[in-house]
Amino acid sequence: MKFLFVAASALALMFAACGKKDAAVSAPATMSVDSLMSVAGSLSGDTVEVEGLCLHLCKHGGTKAFLAGADSTVILRCQATAAMGGAFAPDCVGKMLTVKGVVAEVEIAAPDSAACAADSVGHECETSGKAVKAYYLEALSYNK
Repeated sequence: MKFLFVAASALALMFAACGKKDAAVSAPATMSVDSLMSVAGSLSGDTVEVEGLCLHLCKHGGTKAFLAGADSTVILRCQATAAMGGAFAPDCVGKMLTVKGVVAEVEIAAPDSAACAADSVGHECETSGKAVKAYYLEALSYNK
């Protein structure tokens, strides 16, 4: 009888510990703009929560909010989606926002060799034909 009680207690503790571990893993912490941008490539396609100062909203209906990192040299574009109502509120500028969204990547074309010809005098530029990856957030929701 004591053995059965000890075995049941051990099982109960094991299930309780596993439940707490899963809860901690599934509850993502809010990231700063700087920390997200430093690991954005590895988070492409993942849903994250980011906090930053909204420096600017797109003038064409507030569909893009630009969040600043710690020193305003790192900027994250947050693209509004239909899931969040399609636009950010006009009063977001100058406020700290917490935006939940999916990390997306876009390739930006590097200059072609014709544009570099004046600098390289007949030599092809190192960046010719290469694309640079940039990251942004497809916003699902936000809080001020």
